[in-house]
Amino acid sequence: MPMLPLIQIQQDHPAIIDAARLQLRRMVEELSHCPDDYPLRHGYHMHATGYLDALLKHKLVSDALYEYLYEEVAAYGKHVLGRHGITLPM
Repeated sequence: MPMLPLIQIQQDHPAIIDAARLQLRRMVEELSHCPDDYPLRHGYHMHATGYLDALLKHKLVSDALYEYLYEEVAAYGKHVLGRHGITLPM
């Protein structure tokens, strides 16, 4: 059986961090479209935290970066959604 080439992915690579930040910001922006729907906002929150968990599980981000991104997305969410009078369950 031929050997498959290995793809080496560096943990905490700047490209991964940039892509994660962009995706997380998009998820937070989606929350602002449902100001009166707490269950839907909670679902979006769970989706964002699940995304972060997947990055950690697949070792694309370190524990320290996971914590940092989690705090960053929480702060961004409070900022963006606060303008609409929405609070996050974070």
